[in-house]
Amino acid sequence: MRLYLDSADVADWRNFMPFGTFYGITTNPLLTANAGLTYGGINWLDFAKEACASGAKEFHAQIFGSASNALKFSENSYRVGAQIGLTCVVEIPLTEDGIRLAPQIKAMGGSILMTACYDAKQMTTASALCAKYIASYFGRMYDADLYVMAHMSVIHAMSSSTQCQPIIAALRKA
Repeated sequence: MRLYLDSADVADWRNFMPFGTFYGITTNPLLTANAGLTYGGINWLDFAKEACASGAKEFHAQIFGSASNALKFSENSYRVGAQIGLTCVVEIPLTEDGIRLAPQIKAMGGSILMTACYDAKQMTTASALCAKYIASYFGRMYDADLYVMAHMSVIHAMSSSTQCQPIIAALRKA
């Protein structure tokens, strides 16, 4: 099992990554806003270097904006990762627009993570897109009174016959 630090706060990275518990770092527009950052204004090379220096083996960042912007963001993420020797994974929401973009982003040669999963059926889509990961929003599913453990059990069972591995995101309650 791998754990990822879900934060855009570099102080969190410096504090928690040295424990050796976390394999990598994930971030998205909401987390960066919580850290007082503007997502589109981040210097991703410097951000990824900081993640790498903190001990991350993978750095996950979510696309944002228009399709054109998302494609440029993805290309830059993979280029930054190659430049500094860090595996950068592009997070793509499991929405109609995200699903349409996924093959183009995947064709860039890097790994993708399909995020914002709220139902076990979405594992089929993520697997068909050859995603490396799928991120189920555990906490949000729990808050919405969904049968979280049933969905997680099905996703886990499905992962044994695919390359797509589940990540539990937004874990606030267990």
